[in-house]
Amino acid sequence: MASHRFYFLLNVAQHALRRAAERRCQEALGITAVQLGALFVVGQRPECSQRDLAKALALKESAITGLVKRMLEAELLVRRVSEADARARVLTLSAKGRARIQRARPLIDDMNARLAEGYSESELALVARFLADVHTRFAEERP
Repeated sequence: MASHRFYFLLNVAQHALRRAAERRCQEALGITAVQLGALFVVGQRPECSQRDLAKALALKESAITGLVKRMLEAELLVRRVSEADARARVLTLSAKGRARIQRARPLIDDMNARLAEGYSESELALVARFLADVHTRFAEERP
């Protein structure tokens, strides 16, 4: 097997993509890429706990505490009592958070189009399969 340097290539690609996403999110939305990811997660889960959010974003719960605090202060999220368990508190989107998601959709569509540019559908399917498999193989490994 040829040495494709997958680890190195994935690492530098991820770094470049993250920097571009951060810049675009800040310029277009006034929020970070992680905050945008959190908005999407909370928007897809009607009763999202901080633990659920941490797992979905692959972040430690201690990091989520600060993230959620900043997002509550920015009025992007609302914390409320769970309908399923009155002892639990869950996160929901605020009107401001929903508006940010709507404003983000063209940005995300553009990023995805740029990533896909120049590749056939079968090539893109292979890349998607490869990336999903990388995630599956390494997602549970924690330092």
